Amino acid sequence: MADLLRLQEQAFRLLQESGQACFLRSSKTEDCLWVTDLPRRTDSLADVEHSLAELGLRCTLDPSSRLWHIDLTPEMYAAWSSHLPTTPPPFPADESLHEAYALCRLLLAHPAPLADQPLSPIRSILKWLAFPAHCPFPSALHGQCAALLRQGQPLPHLGGQLLAAWLTQKGEPA
Repeated sequence: MADLLRLQEQAFRLLQESGQACFLRSSKTEDCLWVTDLPRRTDSLADVEHSLAELGLRCTLDPSSRLWHIDLTPEMYAAWSSHLPTTPPPFPADESLHEAYALCRLLLAHPAPLADQPLSPIRSILKWLAFPAHCPFPSALHGQCAALLRQGQPLPHLGGQLLAAWLTQKGEPA
């Protein structure tokens, strides 16, 4: 997910422009993509927050930890969704891709308006695609999606689109 890595690099540069040493790391929670400790280091956050918003990112302050939780804006998620595939790629020959392919097909089989889709699973997929060495494949999503279907809830279709784009880049069909 080169787009996400590029966005993370741009966000980190903007945080560094504040003049404060801070970290930007992948979030271990499902409510955002990244966290930063910049709010612990300065109260002058308005310019940085504005610059991040122009980049398509939104910041939410966690009052207990004083960390910013940074995520894509709804408009950024929509922009990504608009240019990603809506159909699965050919079945991959590489067996290591089969679990991702199965999840991709499941998610793409259930389109829903982006505003109705749960974002947590989409974030899990994004993190896995961008940081596979640090984030395990979200295999629990199969069960979560089954539960959502039983409850009549929409699935994270954008996650399927992300997987379809990744699988298309990965390999040759069987």
